[in-house]
Amino acid sequence: MNQTSPKPVRRNRQMNHELALGSVALLGTGASIAAFALPTAGLLPQLATLLVPLVGAAVAYTFFSRPALAQAEGAAASLRAERDGARELAERLRLELERVEGARGSAEAARQAAEATAAAKAEYLATISKEVRTPLTGVIGMAELLTETQLDDEQAALVGTVRQSAEALQAVLSDVMDFAALESREVELEDAPFDVRQVVEGVLKRHLPEARKKGLELVYDVPPTLMTQSRGDARRVSQMVSVLVGNAVKFTERGEVLVRLASRDRGGNAEIRVDVADTGIGISKDDISKIFDPFVRGNAKASERYGGTGLGLSIATRLARLMGGRVDCRSTPGEGSVFTLSFTHRMRQTARGEVAGPDLSEKRYLIIDDSRSARGVFERQLTHWGAEVVAVESAEDGEDLLWQDTSAGEEFDAVLLDTSLPGSDGVALAAQIGEKVPGIPVILLVHGDPRPASAAVADGVAAAFVEKPMQVDALAAVLTAAAEEGPEKAAAARSNARKANIQTVQTPLSPACIVLADDNVANRILMEKFLADEPMTLIHAPDGVGAVESWADWAPDLILMDVSMPRMDGLEATRRIRDLERSEGLVRVPIIALTAKAMAEDREKCLEAGMDDYVTKPIRKAELKSKITEWTRRRRKSA
Repeated sequence: MNQTSPKPVRRNRQMNHELALGSVALLGTGASIAAFALPTAGLLPQLATLLVPLVGAAVAYTFFSRPALAQAEGAAASLRAERDGARELAERLRLELERVEGARGSAEAARQAAEATAAAKAEYLATISKEVRTPLTGVIGMAELLTETQLDDEQAALVGTVRQSAEALQAVLSDVMDFAALESREVELEDAPFDVRQVVEGVLKRHLPEARKKGLELVYDVPPTLMTQSRGDARRVSQMVSVLVGNAVKFTERGEVLVRLASRDRGGNAEIRVDVADTGIGISKDDISKIFDPFVRGNAKASERYGGTGLGLSIATRLARLMGGRVDCRSTPGEGSVFTLSFTHRMRQTARGEVAGPDLSEKRYLIIDDSRSARGVFERQLTHWGAEVVAVESAEDGEDLLWQDTSAGEEFDAVLLDTSLPGSDGVALAAQIGEKVPGIPVILLVHGDPRPASAAVADGVAAAFVEKPMQVDALAAVLTAAAEEGPEKAAAARSNARKANIQTVQTPLSPACIVLADDNVANRILMEKFLADEPMTLIHAPDGVGAVESWADWAPDLILMDVSMPRMDGLEATRRIRDLERSEGLVRVPIIALTAKAMAEDREKCLEAGMDDYVTKPIRKAELKSKITEWTRRRRKSA
């Protein structure tokens, strides 16, 4: 908008005023001169002539100058009002700016206070974790050593209770620490290649003992051409699946737990889906809306019976979100629940490489299993390998088919027989089949104690046995041997496959010199007993100073370094050692952190200080030996 400045308007009005007065004055002066100059003029004309300027001035003032002056005064008043308004606006702006600056300062102070509170909370949790994990290391470790000694049944039961209680406490602590890390957004996902199928199989192995104790059948359904080779955080995937499988086993008293794996190509990414279905107590609609909240455990009576922190599903849900997925649930009280975990990973190839299986294109198999889910899993896998499959749910139906087909000349090449059929002894049925149909291989499907099946194989009653949940590699090994080499080779193949799947088998350690730096005497004793049967020299150091001195005196193959120690902590000791190695041109010694602090930044601090690996307390014997084996081998290769 164009605005006219008030100053030129005022100047124009003043000029008009002056011109009017000047004109009147000039006219009056001329008239006066003329009046006095004319000799014939009388007194009256002269007086009139003198009054004319005065009257003209009055008229000019009245009709010209006064309105102009009034307008000028109004303009001046308007200018003064605008000036006062501008000053008032400027004052309001100044006050508003001060308020905004004050609010910004308050927000910054609140942010700093929140960060300080979060840091204090994280440090407090880390300290609590350390104070709990340190004695847990002694409890669990010593209990593990006790199980390796000669104990009677009562002593073994007592030690087992101690271990279970300590491990339960450790699980609660881990849940709390994970939840705290997710709340403070300190979880960083790893990006490494892994096989989803193998990760889920590992989870099932961990929960299999509890499922067997309750008489539950674990069923693992994996499509033969599943895309499972991807990149991501295998440990977090295992954690999410373990929460769902663990809950399913916990809240199911009879029946089965089905774990179904699926994936879809999403243009270079894999959308992985894990369904965990159970036949347990179920969840009401009202409780489904609550169970994903932290510290909520659904039905109060069930919570009192089954226990737990109520953090598992909350942790799994938050981890799934970090991976671009979610956790859903549908359930019917009294019938069971289905939890669905989905997440996205980058695929390493469009489909998983096929497990080497036998060519069964000309084979015919009979499956006898009362679990519809398990029958479907075995049937799909055998069909994928080209076999003709007949599946039934009862021993009676299976026997009828065997006798009828044998009499009709359509024999089966092998029978896959569940050992836990209702009202039937699987081993006894296998013996009966062997008597009536000599030479037909019987492969036992076992979801309980495998020892009876193993004895049946040793006695020649069965050709081999496959433990449930079915693993494709183990089934392929058994069927390959049964198809090509006969029952004896099948049993040998099953034995080899089973040994290959046992994760607790340890390779003997090579001779080595190890410095153990830990201020806790109980931990040093425990580590020494863990390694007592190994060919190595263990040098004890009570703190970081002793660790540096022992490194200089002994030139060890490996250092086990506690992080929190008096005089000099493990981080500073590691920095000193790394500086000395660089300055003296020495080969880098592997340093493994032993710490009771388990927050995400603790691992980062260890690696930044120059440590090579990280073991969280309580330390397990198998894990410790595995780390020592890995790093001593690397050390010798680089030396």
